[in-house]
This record gives sequence, structure tokens and C-alpha cells, in this order.
Amino acid sequence: NSSPSPTIPNDTLWCFDMELYYNSLQNEESRRDVMTMQINQYKNFSYRVNGVLTLVLVLFGFFGTYLLMSQIRNSRLFSRRLSIHMAMLCLWDTLMLTSCLLTYCIPSLIYQITPFYGSIAYILYIFQPVASACVMAGIWQVLVIALERYLAVTRPLEQRTRKAQFGLRSICIAIVICATTLNVIPVPFDRALVPCFELTDTATVNFYTLLRPYDDDPLRQKIAAALRFLPDLLFRAPLPIIIIAVLTVKTIRVCRDRASAHNTMNPNRPRIMRSTIPLRLSLLSFKFILCNSLYMFNSALMDVLGIGHEGSADSESNNDAVDTYWNSFYLSDASNVLLVLHSATNWIVFYHWPHLKMTTRQDKASQRSTNSTYTTYTSYAREMNPSIAVTVLKRFIPAKERIGAEIITTLCMEIPRISELVTGNPLFTPLMISTDVENKMNAWGSRLSRFIELNLKWFADRASNYDVLRKQCRKAGQSHFE
Repeated sequence: NSSPSPTIPNDTLWCFDMELYYNSLQNEESRRDVMTMQINQYKNFSYRVNGVLTLVLVLFGFFGTYLLMSQIRNSRLFSRRLSIHMAMLCLWDTLMLTSCLLTYCIPSLIYQITPFYGSIAYILYIFQPVASACVMAGIWQVLVIALERYLAVTRPLEQRTRKAQFGLRSICIAIVICATTLNVIPVPFDRALVPCFELTDTATVNFYTLLRPYDDDPLRQKIAAALRFLPDLLFRAPLPIIIIAVLTVKTIRVCRDRASAHNTMNPNRPRIMRSTIPLRLSLLSFKFILCNSLYMFNSALMDVLGIGHEGSADSESNNDAVDTYWNSFYLSDASNVLLVLHSATNWIVFYHWPHLKMTTRQDKASQRSTNSTYTTYTSYAREMNPSIAVTVLKRFIPAKERIGAEIITTLCMEIPRISELVTGNPLFTPLMISTDVENKMNAWGSRLSRFIELNLKWFADRASNYDVLRKQCRKAGQSHFE
């Protein structure tokens, strides 16, 4: 990749080397010694943090993501829609960890200080935007999960209709397009691959490709900062994370209120089985805030305040600027490691750890029900004793048509909306019953009696599946809503 040349074009830059730069300060020996010591300290820091620690986190993330994907494929612990969202989140985390492995981990293990020229320049140019796009896409994937969980507990019937309108494929494609666009468009303004030269000890000139994170043109710098910082502010952090946190808090509040009301109505029902998705989203929101705050702080320093621009590091007359550029490496490395930590531990939040003691105590009915999508509620879903259900069913079947018609008549008298739906008149009284109205009520009563009979048969069957009852109730509610 390098070729010797006796001449250097005027517009060719030097392949910037921090260690070689400070060693060349012959007239400032004290400064050279101090900075050489700092370079050695940073080498150790970079090797341990960017290299070893990042490698451990990446391998841990790969292993955990594999476990979560295996659990998603081989079990029904999550609904189909949530499983696809989580699979996409695993994809973003895997791509993010792979990009960090190529851009930070391996170069730090080899060079200790990552160079910005040679083959590494092409890797940084391609995979750094990929990593940023994956972080943004992961945040939006979690935002969609939080929004759907909130709508599922506040407006369940409307949410089912909304799911039919906005398919998973459309949502995922929109996330991919938006994340890619917002992170690829700034690249031409943000960085450039330019030729550079390197002088060797044998007076040979080698030419490489240099990655310049910032352009000399101040206007291009401002455009790059705006295209990078503003989208991050609106679509990465803190706005999306704040929305996720707010939705999660509201979801938890609704679930807590409903659980409190249900426990009041059913005091003998155990309270330990409840949905853990709001809690998991809470932990994920905390991780987002913890791991993205330093990144946004670092972005504000570099993009808004202009701290750490490489242009200042090329100038020998601006030593303070060089020091600032040098010290900004620690902050950037720390923020990158936090992002790697976040992606490497997302699987822990959603992974279902086995509870052996809980499993051995559950009866056969609850074990069968764990295959349901709503496993957290199925163990205690059967509130009616099957023997009682059989008795009620035997008494109900002979008079089911009459009972259904009486229920519809009572509902029409009490609820104007149902009266208008059945009879066409919101103000119904028994004196208004005609042959046509009676036929309508009998028809609706027959439908209602069949539904009641179906549910009573489910309660009477000890081997019945909870999914059957749940689907029937949801189908009835959705049909009424539509």
C-alpha cells in the first residue's frame, strides 16, 4: 500500500503521528519529556480500555445476543411483534459491536494509539458512521417498543388496529432509512480521505491515505457540526431518550393502578406474577441516559465549542490547542466505551433467566400456560373452579337464548350507545318493542349466548389453553371497536 518517492507534492499533508511530533521538539526538551510521558500513559490507557476492555465487552455482547436470539427463536416468551423488535435490536447491537471492534479495539491492540492513515483510515471512514447509525437505530427501536407498550396498556383495542395499519416491515424499513440518512449525509462534510506522506529513517518517502476528521474550510466545519450535532440532539439524545423515559413512567403508572384495583377486587390472588416489560424498559432507559450522556457532552465540546479539532494539532505554533486536542482523546475513548457497554448489555435486560424453584412449584396447568404470549398472567388466569363452571354451563344451555335476549334488553335500557347499535334508537324502553326490534334483540342475544357458552366451556375444561379464551375475547372486542 506504500510506494517510495523522492519528491513530495506541495498539497500533500504529513501523515500525522502524535509521538513523532513531540519527539521532534528539539528546542523544548522539558515540554517534550512531559508530553512523551503523557503519550506513554495514554498508550497504556488506550491499550487497556480501547483494546482489552472493549474486546471483553464485545465478546460478552456477542455471546449474550446469541443467547437472546436463541431464546426468541426457540420459545414463545414474547409476542411475535415484540420478538421482531427485539431481533432488530439485537441486529443493531451486533453491528455496533462489530464496528467498534474494527475501529477501536483491534487498532488499539495493534498500535496502542489508533493511526488515522493507511488501511485504518478506510476502516474508520466506513465503520464509524455505521456505528453511529446503529446506535441511533437502536434508540428508535426501543422508542417504538416503549410506545407500543404504552398504547397496549392504555388503548388496547386501538393499538391492535394501529398494528394493522403500521406493519413491522414498514417501521423497521423507516428506521433503517432514517438512521442511515442522518449518519451518512454528514460524512462528506465531516471527513475526507486525502493523500499524505511519511518520512522513514532511511530518507524514503512513503505515501498513504489520511483520514481528516475536519476540513480546513470554516464553513464546512460549521455545516458538518450542524449536520452531526443537531440530528444527534433530536434523534439520538437526549430527546428520544426523554420520550422513552416518559412513556415508560406512564406505562408503569397505568400498570400499577390497574394492579392495585385488581388486587382490591381479588385479594386472594397472588401478586408476584406481573408483566416485567415496563421494568425492563425502565432499566433500558436508565442505561440509555447513563451511557449516552457522556457522548453528548463530548459531542457538544467538539462540535459546538470546537475543542479537539485536528487542524490545531497540525500546527506547531499552537501548543495549547495541541494539548487540548490530545486530552480530548480520553473523553472520546470513555464515551465510546460507555456506548459499547450499553450495546453489550442490552440482551441482559430482555433475557428471561430460568427460575427453577418457581417452575417446580407451578402446577401442570400453569406450565402449559407459560407457552402463551402473556406468560406473566396465565398462571392465575383461571378464576373459576372447573366444577362450578360445569354446573353453570348445564343450567345455562337450556335457557341460553332467553338469557341472551334478556341481557341485551337490559343493556339497551341502560346504555344508549348499545341501544342505538341494536335498535337504531338511543332512547329505548320496553314499550317500544316491536316485531322488528324483538327480532334484532333475539339475534344479538343469540350471538351473546354463544359467546358466553364458549367461555363457560373453556372454564369447564381443565386442559383448556389460555390462548383460546384470550383470542376470542380480543376478537370480540376488536370487532366491536371497528
